[in-house]
Amino acid sequence: MSRIYSSIKNLRDRTRASITIKQFNVLFFLALFFVIFLAIYIRLSPVASDNFLIKAFDPWIQYYNAEYLSTHSIFEYFNWHDFKSWFPEGYNRGNLRPGLTFTVVTIYHFINSIGIPVSLYDVCFYFPAFMGGASVFAIYLVGKEALDRRCGLIAAFFLAFNPGFMQRTTAGFFDNETIGVFATLMTFYFFIKTIRTGKIVHSLLGGVFLGYLALSWGGFNFVYLILPLVCGIMILLKKYTPNLLIAYIGVEGIGLLLYALSIKFQFGSFFTSLELGGIFYFAIFLVIFHIFYTSKANTPRFFNTLINIVKWGLVPAVIILAGIIWIAPDIIPFGFGQRLVSVLSPLVRESIHIVASVAEHMPSAWSVFYYNTLIPLMLLPLG
Repeated sequence: MSRIYSSIKNLRDRTRASITIKQFNVLFFLALFFVIFLAIYIRLSPVASDNFLIKAFDPWIQYYNAEYLSTHSIFEYFNWHDFKSWFPEGYNRGNLRPGLTFTVVTIYHFINSIGIPVSLYDVCFYFPAFMGGASVFAIYLVGKEALDRRCGLIAAFFLAFNPGFMQRTTAGFFDNETIGVFATLMTFYFFIKTIRTGKIVHSLLGGVFLGYLALSWGGFNFVYLILPLVCGIMILLKKYTPNLLIAYIGVEGIGLLLYALSIKFQFGSFFTSLELGGIFYFAIFLVIFHIFYTSKANTPRFFNTLINIVKWGLVPAVIILAGIIWIAPDIIPFGFGQRLVSVLSPLVRESIHIVASVAEHMPSAWSVFYYNTLIPLMLLPLG
């Protein structure tokens, strides 16, 4: 009887505690909903001024490809030699990265198949705004996985109102960044989640998003190459776990497999280039390191010596790299050498034609950094 009496006595307190927790969850997800809603709403601002125009040159090229795919077969699309873009030689329009084109055409056909009449132009016009909202939710997932839900909510708030990202996801700016940022964040989310859980399915999903990124955006190299860098840093910090191998092999492996579907995939240079071969060779290194890691209990001295050799070997490697950048930057692949020199000496940029001719490569004034940082700038003193 005493147990029953005590349980009844504490029932009120337990009920109030459970209601408080539920209220917190409701308020939290309501805040997340409003952040995503406002992110989409502010990106639909051109609609308020009756400006239903696709903006800039590249978005019109993307729409031109999507329009052709919507009225032709896939075979005709990849064999499309367009004489309107470049005359009289013509241009293979099917060489454009297919991710964005196929995504919007699929959405267009799906919406019309369920009885909602909508034009392809409208789908392309509104697509960037809704992908901006999807990217805000994606960065919430990254923050939640990296720390907790509150971190994810703050990250979502910052990205929702970031001016630089807002410009690239405003309704009418129909370009690759709409998919690129979303796929990048989802790749990082599943990569971090795999390191935490060790589940292969999370690793495979990360690889799917990485492959989707490679088929959609030219900036995919930064994601492909930053994952080996992250794994290397974790090894040097002695934070390696077997889950890291699962995350890297699954994400990079499936990502490369899907990227191989692209016309631009360089099969001939897979084992020789740093861009593709480096990812493969690092996977071999990671497997070998994993073998040493699993047997470190038997040979602890050898394992610690190996880590120290790798650590201190980075010092002369950095010195040699600095010398190459200063003396012969042209031998660094991807054209990174000249870009690094241009960072050290901005005056060199005028002599690099590919840099000088592209607006994104121009040096930015300090005011641009403050403008793009915006709200998070107030939190910089906190570190």
